Amino acid sequence: MQEARPRHRSTFAAAVLSLLFPGLGHAYAGVGSRALAFAATPLLVLALVVGVFVRLDKLTIAGLAVQGWFLGLVFILNLLALAYRLIAIVDAWRVAHFLNAHDTGDVSAGEIGRAHV
Repeated sequence: MQEARPRHRSTFAAAVLSLLFPGLGHAYAGVGSRALAFAATPLLVLALVVGVFVRLDKLTIAGLAVQGWFLGLVFILNLLALAYRLIAIVDAWRVAHFLNAHDTGDVSAGEIGRAHV
């Protein structure tokens, strides 16, 4: 009987999935708790924004959209979202790389993602 080969996780696929939505790459790599941690923040922020805009009338929303301070705030929030996505992309790539190295027994490659306690 053949021994089951360890599952190879594509680091590229993990990174691209995290680009689409933070946490998807971690879920692909098989790290569910980390996937939930990365997905929770954008989902909660989205729920907050939708909740605020549902309570406002259309005229108020249109008035906000032309305010300079509001556009600056949206720009800053987009920069923060970009930074968060970049962190999720790099982390998903590192997790997939670490798990592949761990599964193959390549200790030198697996040291990169290892947490020192």
